[in-house]
This record gives sequence, structure tokens and C-alpha cells, in this order.
Amino acid sequence: MPHSADLNPAQARRITALVLLGCLAAFTWQALRYDTVQDDAYITLVYAKHLAAGEGLVFNPGERVEGYTNFLWTLVLAVPHLLDIDALTAARALSALCAGLLFALLAHMAQRQQPVTPWPYALVPPILLASCGAMAFWTTSGMETALFALLITAGACGYARELSGEQSRSTAWLFALAGLTRPEGFFFFGLTLVHRSICHLHESRFDLRDALRWGAPALLTFAAHSAFRLLYYGHLLPNTLYAKTGARDVLLHYGWQYTQGFLKSYGIYGLLLAVPLLLLIHPKQRDWRSYRALLITSCVLYTTLIGGDVLDAHRFYLPILPLIYLSAQDALHVMARTLPARLTPALPLATLTAVALYSALAPRDGLEYAQLSMQAHNARLFELADCINSSPHATPLIATGAIGITKYLTQARVIDLIGLTDSTIARHPARVAGLQSPSILRQQNAPYVLDRQPDMICFITGLKPQTLAEKTLFLHERFRRDYYTSFCSDRVPVFVRKPDAPTDTRDAVYPDPPFVEHYIAGLNAKGLAAIPHHQRAIETGPADFEEPHLRIGIAHYANQEHQAARPFLERAASIDPYTSWAYAYLALLELLNEQDLERALHLSHIAASLTPRSYFANYVRGSLLGGSDEPQAGKAFLQQALALGGDKDAQCHYKLALIAYYAEGDIAEARRRCKQAIAVQPDYPDARQLLATLEANEQAPASVPRQ
Repeated sequence: MPHSADLNPAQARRITALVLLGCLAAFTWQALRYDTVQDDAYITLVYAKHLAAGEGLVFNPGERVEGYTNFLWTLVLAVPHLLDIDALTAARALSALCAGLLFALLAHMAQRQQPVTPWPYALVPPILLASCGAMAFWTTSGMETALFALLITAGACGYARELSGEQSRSTAWLFALAGLTRPEGFFFFGLTLVHRSICHLHESRFDLRDALRWGAPALLTFAAHSAFRLLYYGHLLPNTLYAKTGARDVLLHYGWQYTQGFLKSYGIYGLLLAVPLLLLIHPKQRDWRSYRALLITSCVLYTTLIGGDVLDAHRFYLPILPLIYLSAQDALHVMARTLPARLTPALPLATLTAVALYSALAPRDGLEYAQLSMQAHNARLFELADCINSSPHATPLIATGAIGITKYLTQARVIDLIGLTDSTIARHPARVAGLQSPSILRQQNAPYVLDRQPDMICFITGLKPQTLAEKTLFLHERFRRDYYTSFCSDRVPVFVRKPDAPTDTRDAVYPDPPFVEHYIAGLNAKGLAAIPHHQRAIETGPADFEEPHLRIGIAHYANQEHQAARPFLERAASIDPYTSWAYAYLALLELLNEQDLERALHLSHIAASLTPRSYFANYVRGSLLGGSDEPQAGKAFLQQALALGGDKDAQCHYKLALIAYYAEGDIAEARRRCKQAIAVQPDYPDARQLLATLEANEQAPASVPRQ
């Protein structure tokens, strides 16, 4: 890095401007690369929409529960709803604006350190921020992260001006806005007030009245917001705090895991976090350096103690990254001053390059995984919302752990299984022992959920229970008795309340919970390896639990062990006559092994009637009808299967080609369908054989098996 004396001010400004433009371009590229929207952003949009509609700050109209932690962001997003503007687009645009302002503010703060660090070092913080994929990831999420990071950095900037002897009346106001954006904003303000008081005590000029006057904007804002909470929601603390509360050892376990992930991705295994503390050795700007160290270390301790974040990509640590990068600027200059002249500027420049590349490349796989996971998660929820909107109920009651999209895009009333927006579950959880939980979100109250008799229960990952709230449902006889597996599509299984389910609350809780873990292990295993786990679930679980029988039958069928599959499929259907896939597989067995088309058609009719949106049930029904005397009915079911999407599209196209050729005499359509089947599955011999026959003789039907 050249010394500032090597360039005149005009040249320095031009280079600074070019570097900042490059930083913004790099950051924009990362934002586009990791572009994704969080389902939690839709929770805020639900509250904002209801506020704009005059229904209040509520998730379900009539239920006052503070299920959000971003009061100011929620108020802001009510505006696009009032103006009939797409609120999600507005949220993402505003977040991008906040990120741009953060770059400008960080560059300004870096330049203010010039009395200690010369001009080139002021480029360090913007360069490091541009390399941060996590900040880019959250900028496109629709959430308040970029705004919160901007306000915390702005508050720290205001306080830095005060430490340098300038007058600044904005510090407490900025922290007040930060506190309204996220509760941690008041935590950062408290740290600032403590640091200011200690500095004044050290200088023998501490005055309590002065401290109260200085902090009045934030203190009064905190008091006013607390009073609003108490009067409007009936509680001083947000409902989400109770929903995320767990045992101390659980919080520490997940908190330390979360902190380790951050240290590995952006802290260079703790090195960058040690820098602010090491800088305290030097006497210059000790107040400013100690303030940065206080905020950074306190944030790490706080985040670890509360258990971290349930979402990926280091969201809770982003507000302190600008302060970490300012410390890195400081440290590089200290390095340059202590190095021999021949190593300056090469070594500081090499260090900056290494840190920036590490920051950009080390977290890349984790960010891409988080992006793909959230995109797949959202896609399932969009399908779920479409399914709910086609429900015969005008206002169905849905119980789920993925509540944002589910609520925002439907008119359903939603029970949050983990309690974020439900005060009963969050504040009065039921206790159960013997089940594992892979998440810090452990609140559940299955009796309360089942008492409300939701029309549909939806798990976060589909069929497999993941959270404690989902697993516990399987212990209850009411859940196993009153709900059956249906499908919005085969990618989105849901549990639907049976039309003949009793309205009373008779229930019994199975006393041996580990059978649920055996069942989950079976769902996680592949092929025949799943059978021992499901067999163990059968041996240790309740007699009315049909799912392990079904899964063993499917595993045998997939391995072409048809006779071994039959008793398990029949047992599943006898335990619960609503087990649609048992009928679908039994229909195939009837046709394959006994050539009993009439019974196969009957069984496929039951399967398709129970789950009309199941790809597999429609495929089986359409395949059987296509080979019967009702080919047009079969065509409709096969087309419905293709519209739903699944893993047998090649077979669907081939069977539609057979119907077009034999039943309709439409050779052109048959050829087109064969080509589509081959495009999906290039090595499909039956489709290739039929296509060759069609192209050789377009007029006379050939002897091709009608499969």
C-alpha cells in the first residue's frame, strides 16, 4: 500500500471512488449469486398487511401475539401495502438501499481514522465488506438485517465523533431506531452508555443527569415500546423470546456451534476477533478501540448465550462486521509501522488480499447450501399455499412450523407448531421426554393443537417429522386416528383431517416415544436399508401406526420383491383405510402378478380419490385406465400427473403415446409423446421401439405391447 504522500488529494479521491464502485459491483454480484427470500420475511409481511388493512399488528386477525422482532421494519412495510405496491419487492429494494448506505458510511468512518491510519488503509473496510457473502445473502432476503447493521454502524459512528471531541446529538436517536428494528439494538445502546460512563469516570467528569439526558432518546423509546407491548399484547417481552427459550445447556450447545461457524467463515478461526483486543495495547485512540472491542466481544458472548440463530448464514453477527473491519484497517496500519521498510506495503496488501479472498471463498459452500435449501423450502410452501387456496374451506385452519408463505398467500388461520406466533405454545409448552430435537426450537403443545382440530397439519420437511412439535404428534392417538397422509403434490405431503374424524377430544399418549426416531431413521435410509428401522418402529410403536408397514412394502416393491411387499401394503391399508399409496401399490401388484384388471382399477380409484393431487396415485390410475376400455379417462389422469410433476414423466408420456396411437389414431401426437419420453429418459427402450415403429409405418398400427 503506497503512503498518502505518494498521491495528491485529487488522485486519492479518484482512486477511492473507483475502489468503492468496484466494491459495490462485487457486492452486487454476490447478492445476485446468493439471491433468495427467507420464509421468515413473509411473517413480517403478514403483520404489515394486517396493519395496513386496519386489523392491527396481528398474525391471525383477532389474536394479539407479538410474533415478530422487527417492529420498525414491520411498520415500514405497511406502507407498500397501503400504496398497493408489491411489499416483498419494496422490502428487498429498501434492504439494498441500506446496504449501499452502509458502504458509504463505512468508507466515511474509515477515512475519519486517517489521523491514525493513512489514506490507503481507509479502503480496507469497504473491500472486506464487499467480500462478505453473508451480508449479500441477507440483503436479498426481504428481512431487516441490512437496516439493522446500518443503524448499529451509524450509532457507533456518532459515538466515535463524540470520542474525538465533536458534538453529536444523533447517537442515542440512532440506537433508538436500531432498538425498534431489533431488540438487540437496545443492548448495543446499553453497552455504549456503559462505555461512555466509564470514560467519564476515568476523566473524573461523570454526571448522572448528563448521562440520562444523553441517553434519553433511546431510554424513552425503550420505555414507550415496552408500554406499547404491555398494553397491546399484554406482555412486556415478545412472544418469540419464549418460543426460542430452552435449557441452558441446550442454548450453549447451539450457541457455540453457531459462533464456531461464524469464526470459521468470517473470523479466520478467531483471529479477526482477537485483533480489536490486541489493539488495546497501543495508546492511540484507546477509547475508540476499547469501544469497538466492547461491542464485538459482547455481541459474541450474547449470541453464544442465547443459542445463536435458527437460520443459516451468520445473521446475528453481521451488525458487528463493520466494526471488525475497522479494527482490521487499524491493525494493518500497525503492522506496516512495525515492519521493515522493504516489506511495506507488500505484506499489508498481501494480508488484505488473503483475508478478502478467505471471506469470499470459505463460506461459499455454506451460503450456496443455505440458498438452495431455502429455495426448495419456499417452492414447497408455494405449492402448499396453492393447495390451501383450493381447499373447500373458506378459512381453513392450518397447523405448521413454516408459517410465513403459508399465511401471507392464503386466507387460512395458522397455528404455529413451534409457538413463534402462538402464545399458548410459547408460554405454556407441554413436556415430553425420550425424543431427540435437531433444533433449538423445542416448544410444543400437541394436546392444544389437536384440541383445535386443524383441517391440515404440515411439517417443515414434508412427511418426516423434524422439530419436537412435529415428532410429539405421533405419540397421540388422536393424530394417528384423525389424520391421514394426503398430498399437495408428491413433493409436499400433508396430514389432512379425516371427514369422519370424531369431534370429541378422546386421546391416549403412547408411553414409548423412541419408535418415532426409528421411523425417522427409516425415512432417512435408502432402499432395503430402511426396512430394519421401520421393523423396529413396528415392534416398539403403537399397533395403529400404519406408516412403517407402508414404507416396508414400498421398499420391497422397489426391489421387485412383489410377494414380500403385498402383506405389508395390505396391513397398512387395514390399519388405516385412508392409506392411499397402499392402494396404489396394491393396484400395481394386482396387474403385475394376477392380471386382475378389475380389482386393480378399483384399488387405483380408491387411491386417486383419497389423494387427488398425488402424482403417483394419478399415474397409477391413468396407467390402468389407459390400458382398459376407458382410455380417455386414463389420458386425463396421466395429464394431471404430468401437471403435478414427479419421477415418472417418461412413463406418462409413453402411455399417452400409446393412447394417442391405439385409441385415437393420432400418429403425430403419439410420435410427439414418444420423443418427450425419450427426452426425459434417453435409454427408455419401449418409447424408442414405438417411435421407430411410428416412423417406419405411419399408417398401419403395429404389434406393440399396450403397457
